[in-house]
Amino acid sequence: MRYTNIASMNPVQGHTHIYTSLGITDQKGRQIGYDYTIYLCEYVPHSNDRGYDVPPGTYYQVRMSVMRDNRYFGASNPEVNFATLDEAIAYTQRRIEDGRKRYAKSMTQ
Repeated sequence: MRYTNIASMNPVQGHTHIYTSLGITDQKGRQIGYDYTIYLCEYVPHSNDRGYDVPPGTYYQVRMSVMRDNRYFGASNPEVNFATLDEAIAYTQRRIEDGRKRYAKSMTQ
């Protein structure tokens, strides 16, 4: 069986809708930031020809979005799975720092 479904998806306490401002504003004066939630997801085998191309198991899944003035902005980011909570947290920190550098180049501070 190649495909899996999510059997359970529960937010990890202390990691739900964490908003981080980048300390940068755009040309319209809107504050740029990220919102993320880390979920504990269990993937189980699925017999259909559709589903997630993820091996069965339990993962920490990060869902992150760019925000402007605390409103979602731009394209959605794909969810990313990790084996440990520490890896998931490190990923969010890298994404936030990379975003800070990228937006600092293109936005008025």
